[in-house]
Amino acid sequence: MPITKLDNEKFSQLCANCEQVRDLPLSELTTSEDDSDTAPLRVPVCPKCGAFELLIPTQPDAQPHPVEGSYGHLHQLLVDELRDRRRPAAVARGKGKSKPPLSNLFPAGLVLAKPSEFRRVERKPETND
Repeated sequence: MPITKLDNEKFSQLCANCEQVRDLPLSELTTSEDDSDTAPLRVPVCPKCGAFELLIPTQPDAQPHPVEGSYGHLHQLLVDELRDRRRPAAVARGKGKSKPPLSNLFPAGLVLAKPSEFRRVERKPETND
């Protein structure tokens, strides 16, 4: 159930089971009981088919994604951004870690095409303007 769009207060998700797209407020994401920065984010159950998803943020010891700009890489970046927006404390603890600007990989905003419509994104060169 991929994330297809992320705004300041909500995100859009495509249900992999019934293909319904729904908009959800960030506040509807919940975490497990330990509520750590690396805990999976639980997406509410799809009202149409009953499917659910756990979004797993990048773990602290994870290696860089092997194919930058791929669908999996971009989706992981959106999951991490969801975590950061949902849990500002995670951002504060991660200060000092380099995080590339998302605008380089999401030139049209935090939008990700459906998997069937996806084309790999090449990173825009960084400028010093």
